Amino acid sequence: MYPPDSSGGITAPSRSPVFLNSRVGGIVSEGEEVIELLERNRYSFDPGGVRALMESYNLKLREDFYALAQVVVEEGFKRMATPLNKLWDILGIPSLPEVEKSLKDGKTVRVWCVRPATKGQECTEVSIAGGLGSGPSERHRFPFPDFLPENLDVTAGTGWVTLYAPSGLVATNGRAFFKTNNQSDLEKALETAKILRPVLLAMDLPDIDDAFRELEKMKHGETRMEGSYVLARTGSYWILRRGLILGDPQLDGVLLADQEVGLSFSEKMEIIFRFYWWREQAYLDYVRFRFGEETVHLWKNGLSSGYVLDLDPVTKVIRSRIEQAFDYHERTGCDTSLKKASPKMLAFLRAFAEHENPFQALAEGKLHRHIVAELFSEI
Repeated sequence: MYPPDSSGGITAPSRSPVFLNSRVGGIVSEGEEVIELLERNRYSFDPGGVRALMESYNLKLREDFYALAQVVVEEGFKRMATPLNKLWDILGIPSLPEVEKSLKDGKTVRVWCVRPATKGQECTEVSIAGGLGSGPSERHRFPFPDFLPENLDVTAGTGWVTLYAPSGLVATNGRAFFKTNNQSDLEKALETAKILRPVLLAMDLPDIDDAFRELEKMKHGETRMEGSYVLARTGSYWILRRGLILGDPQLDGVLLADQEVGLSFSEKMEIIFRFYWWREQAYLDYVRFRFGEETVHLWKNGLSSGYVLDLDPVTKVIRSRIEQAFDYHERTGCDTSLKKASPKMLAFLRAFAEHENPFQALAEGKLHRHIVAELFSEI
């Protein structure tokens, strides 16, 4: 194990991480494959999402595009409608045909359950907007459900339902994240998960309330899996996440507790990084690459953050940070992180940034050929 860093963080033991993203390519033959990729990468379940997916993954379709898009839209609507219907039942909201029509038309529906400081102004508001970022075109107000332990903000649109709660719970289709250093927030999140169990089940988050119960019982320093959930009681935090990032719950516990993680892929190759995780954002603090005797250290900048509910925000953010460093260096020649880097190190960083799954390639010893290709690319 690496020694603790100067800020008191623990560096994780060296082991091969298992990252989840991979580039596909070629011909996709069935709608189910496209839907799986849309879900995996959080693309919209609409024609625009399908086009973006095809461009990103260099796909060709055997089916008629518009027929496939219709299948995607229908599946996206089903993924929104079922959780929302469960939510209406729990909140006591009557059927709203205009909401169903709006969702089918590609609009966004937002449900606010707000308990303001001024008594008598509590309400549940259902608003309909033309799309994310646009103002509401319709509003419906209902009494605030007194049994809710906290406010709720639920957004539905283009195949996804996303839930935010002030306690720290963030959830969407098949994905969830929770982190707090306040036991009261943990209690509220557990109560919210119990009340919303039918909604969360319809969002493909089975047994999340049971996972919260287990998290509540955990001792300091404990990290483990509970079904498909990573649970950690480490540092001052209680942490829950659906799905592994680094392929090992102990590594994920260190990572999600804002501590330094160190990964060694050989005697010559080491990558060390630290993220801060809060609410829906994963913020990169720094990443350090050691290649032989040479080291490059990239610090955070204003763009170094990702979405906690991505399957793998770590790889995405680190790759993006490398690309930003190269862009600045090539425009100004003043990036101190890269200015003294050897051609070999620069080739490694380019190969890492351009590979869809660089950590997996390193773990399997397959990144070397990409590094060699980068070294000779300009000859």
